[in-house]
Amino acid sequence: MKKLLFVMLASATTLAQAELPRTFSSDHFAQAEFNKISLRKNLPAWIKTGGTTSETKSVKIAGQDYLVFNSCKPHDCASEQIATIYSSKLKTMTSVYSVTNLKKSTQQLSWMSNKMDISIEEKTVLLSALTGALDNYPQKFNF
Repeated sequence: MKKLLFVMLASATTLAQAELPRTFSSDHFAQAEFNKISLRKNLPAWIKTGGTTSETKSVKIAGQDYLVFNSCKPHDCASEQIATIYSSKLKTMTSVYSVTNLKKSTQQLSWMSNKMDISIEEKTVLLSALTGALDNYPQKFNF
């Protein structure tokens, strides 16, 4: 009986892992591109070592598929967040790093990209990822 339970749990774990969305850390090109676009930015260590992440989302912009990654400072998500939109097909990446000062009610955004222009659609998706709107209304962010 114990052996059967172990096999069932192992199978369930394997199935759950197979259903997980692709993560930023599993894509070596995405990691390399992020390292390039963030090279001259003064980003906190939690971004490199890994923050608190949310589920990877997918959106369509102009018929192209993009993945959206979102992460925040561990134990202090309200103060620091980063969102990244990435197309493996187009090899494009744009990120926005957000620092919020709750006492002053201010937010500072730092944009990073491997292309010259960031489309308004990409900016909309990234800002929506920071605010939680992308989580709450994912169908609204396909352009």
